[in-house]
Amino acid sequence: MGGAYGTSTEIGEIVPSQPMAGEPVRVHVSVSACLPPFHVCVGISTPIVVSDTSDPSTTCTTGAFSGDCTLEFHSSGTHTLTAVYPGSDSMEPSTGYRTLTVGPRVLTLADGVTGPFFDTYLLLANPGATSEPVTLSLSRVDAVTAETSTVVPPHARITLRADDLPALTDTAFTATVTVPSGHPLFVERATYFATDYRAGDAASARRPTYRAFFAEGCQNSVFDTYLLIGNPNPDIAYVLVSFLVDGGEAVHKTYAALPGGRLAIATARIPELAGRSFGIDVNSSVRVAVERSMYFAEGYLGGHSESGVSPSTTWLFAEGVTGSFFDTFLLLANPAYNERAAQVTVTYHPGSGRIVSTRHLIPENGRVTVDVEREDPVLADTTLWVEIASDAPIVAERAMYWASDGGPRWTEGHVSAGATAAAPRWGFAEGIVGGGLEFKTFLLVANPGPSPVTVDVEYLPTGIGPITRVHTVPAGARLTVDVEADVPALRDVPFGATVTARSGGLIVAERSIYWTRHGPVFLGGTNAGGTPF
Repeated sequence: MGGAYGTSTEIGEIVPSQPMAGEPVRVHVSVSACLPPFHVCVGISTPIVVSDTSDPSTTCTTGAFSGDCTLEFHSSGTHTLTAVYPGSDSMEPSTGYRTLTVGPRVLTLADGVTGPFFDTYLLLANPGATSEPVTLSLSRVDAVTAETSTVVPPHARITLRADDLPALTDTAFTATVTVPSGHPLFVERATYFATDYRAGDAASARRPTYRAFFAEGCQNSVFDTYLLIGNPNPDIAYVLVSFLVDGGEAVHKTYAALPGGRLAIATARIPELAGRSFGIDVNSSVRVAVERSMYFAEGYLGGHSESGVSPSTTWLFAEGVTGSFFDTFLLLANPAYNERAAQVTVTYHPGSGRIVSTRHLIPENGRVTVDVEREDPVLADTTLWVEIASDAPIVAERAMYWASDGGPRWTEGHVSAGATAAAPRWGFAEGIVGGGLEFKTFLLVANPGPSPVTVDVEYLPTGIGPITRVHTVPAGARLTVDVEADVPALRDVPFGATVTARSGGLIVAERSIYWTRHGPVFLGGTNAGGTPF
C-alpha cells in the first residue's frame, strides 16, 4: 500500500470491566488516521471485527458508526481481545489489543423451598466433553449460608434433592452455582408441591443482576404472587421495586435484603395491588438473584415461577396452544425508563401456516394482557409460535393455564419469558419421561427463517452416554418433539438436552413437561425456555 496513511486501532471501554463467563460484554473500538501536512487525526467509520485470541468462536463486529459490539466469553481466566482494521487503498491496516480477566460462570436461583409441602430439586447438565467441578452456595432465609461441591460428568445431567443438601431442612433458600472453568452449564430448579405432587414449577438459573424485570404478576382471589430476592453479597442489597399495574398507576416500594440472605415479598401485603395484574421492575444496589412465583390462592393447587429478564425490542416464543383445554396469554410490560408508550406488533404462526399480526400500545410504566385466542378466529384452536417486535424495549412473558379435571376453573399453569433472539444452540437441564407420575417431556423448536433447518437433538441422560436424534423444522414453522416417542430408551431415565441447528440455522427452543396421577390429564406441568450457548 505505497503512499497509504498510517492508522491506529484502539479497544477502549469494556462494560462490564470484570465480566463473568457467559455474560454479555460491550466492547468499544475506535480507528483513527493522522493526515499530513498538519497531522490532523480523524476517526474512520468502518465495521471492525473483535475476537478472542484464545477462542476464535468469541467474536463480534462493530457497527459502521457506533464502534460498539457485544460478545460473551466461554471460559474464565485471562483473555486477549484483538480488533483488526483491514486497511484500504489509502489507509494502512492496524490492530488493537486489550487484555482482561474473566471470572467464573455464576448462575442463581432465588426461589427454593424444602419441608413437608414442597420437594425441590436442582438439575445440572453439562454439554461439554470434560467433567465440570461446581460449587453450590445455599443461602437460607435467615442469612445462614452453606456450601457444597460436586462434579457434573461430560454429556450428562445430575439431580440434587434440596432436602439432602447441607442445612436445608424445612427452609427457604437461594442457590448460587459457580462453575470455576466458566464453561457452559445448564442449571434449573424443579419444585413439586401439594398432595401427590399435584402441581409444580420450574425455572432456569440466570446470572445475578442489578436490574430484573417481569411482565407477569397478579394479586386477586385466584392468584398469590411472591417476589423472591436472593443476596449472595457481603453487603446489604437496597432494592427499589416498581409494580407496573395493568390499567393503573405504577406502585413503588423499597426493601433491603441482608448479606447472604433471601427476601420474600408477598404482594398480598401491598394494598395498592389488590385485585390487580402487573409487571415488575427490580432495581438493586448490588447484583442479586430475582424470581417471581405465583400460586393459585385456594390451597396452592397450582403455580409457576420465572427468573427475571432484561427488556428487549424482540421476543420469541416457541410454545403456545389454544382451544378448549389450554388458555394462552401474552403479558407485555413497558418499563418507566422508556418514558413513552411502546408500539408492539405481535405475529402469530399457527399450525395452519396462516400468519396473523396484531398491534398493541403498551402505556409508559404499564402492562397489557393479550388473550391469544381472542386475537383472531384463526387462533381459536391451534398450536403456534410467536414473534413480538416493539419500537421500545419491553418485557414479554407467555402464560398457559388449564383445568386438569375438565372443570371451569384453572387448576395448573406455567409461565415463561421469551427469547430475545434466535440462536444456533439451546440447552436444557431438565427432562423426564415415565415414572410414577407418568411424566411426558416435549421439546418445542421454532424456525423463524425462510428455509428448513435440520436440528440435532442430543439427550444428556443420567448414567448412560449421550443419545442424538435428527429432525427437520420447516421454514417459518414449529416442531414438537415427544421425547418418549423420539427415544423410548429414556423412559425412567432423567436427562438434559441440547438442540443444535445445522448449517448456520437459527432457532428458538423451549421444553414443556406434564404429568398425570390418579386419572386427570396433565395434572401438573412446567415450562422453561432454553439457554443459548
